[in-house]
Amino acid sequence: MKALQEKTNGMVLIFGEILIGIILFMKPVGFTTGIITILGILLVIAGVAQLISWFRSSPAEGTANGSLSKGFLEIIGGLFCVLNQDWFIATFPALTILYGIGMLVSGVTKVETAMNMLRLKMQPWKWNTISAAVTLICAVIILSNPFSTTIVLWKFVAVSLIIEAVFDVLAKFLPKKASA
Repeated sequence: MKALQEKTNGMVLIFGEILIGIILFMKPVGFTTGIITILGILLVIAGVAQLISWFRSSPAEGTANGSLSKGFLEIIGGLFCVLNQDWFIATFPALTILYGIGMLVSGVTKVETAMNMLRLKMQPWKWNTISAAVTLICAVIILSNPFSTTIVLWKFVAVSLIIEAVFDVLAKFLPKKASA
């Protein structure tokens, strides 16, 4: 049962990668501003919840947990996201570097998984190795930042997500039997 749940969770993540990749490819700036707006709205909601928590708590509790300042900071941050999506688009190169670092970490983790599968003599280790290589190559390309426009880079990120997800699907669905 646990293995089925892990496989299902993995597939949800893979299909999420594919969906995000397709949306990013079709409307990169729109997708980005949408995510930033959603994040902003969630921050405002969290901030309001913090303020309500502060008003409902006893003076001693309110002083101890800092809900008042957390609430105001979350609301300010959320409003900044909602009202200034263009700022995030302008700072895209820094965000791209963070994304590249995230892909690099993911690729290294996939290398470890592939090597563990090889040590255990599990057959799909080759697909996991290819998936790790694709992820690492995409990370290196993103980190070297050879693109000059945001839209081209977002489209590259979209394609890399889709390719990575395809290899992840292959690695997940191929039989995992130990070789002799």
